[in-house]
Amino acid sequence: MNFFAFLILIQFFKNRKIVYTVLFLGLITGNFWIYPKEISQGWRATLGHIPYHSLRLEAIDYLNNEHIEVSEVASFFPNYTSLDLVDFKGDKRSFSKFNNKNKYVFYSNVYNLTDEEYYDLDKNYSSLKKFTKHNITINILIKNDFTRRKKNSS
Repeated sequence: MNFFAFLILIQFFKNRKIVYTVLFLGLITGNFWIYPKEISQGWRATLGHIPYHSLRLEAIDYLNNEHIEVSEVASFFPNYTSLDLVDFKGDKRSFSKFNNKNKYVFYSNVYNLTDEEYYDLDKNYSSLKKFTKHNITINILIKNDFTRRKKNSS
């Protein structure tokens, strides 16, 4: 691939300013490209993930204020580790790994999920609270069974 790019640059040597400008713009704007959710994206390698960290703290504060135990909330890689390993605040709680049986799910569009996991979320969960900043979203989801029970008991 690099050799191919090199050949193109040699071919267009006379127009190298234009070529370099296009390449530079692609490099810079590539940090903010959002692919469809079914296509994996290397979020950790772009600047596009930066809003995720403040949204994550906001969503965890929401869970705390609503008295929802973090350990009862499922999430996806890399979020199902100790909160301290991400936030460095001494909080040893951690999310559980998603298994489609969890009452709550902590989901963000920066996670790369399988098609089956997307299907399970779309079919079995509803949004409880959504946090959005720029192109990044974090969604606290609740299993539809619990939503129906709550509506029926009201």
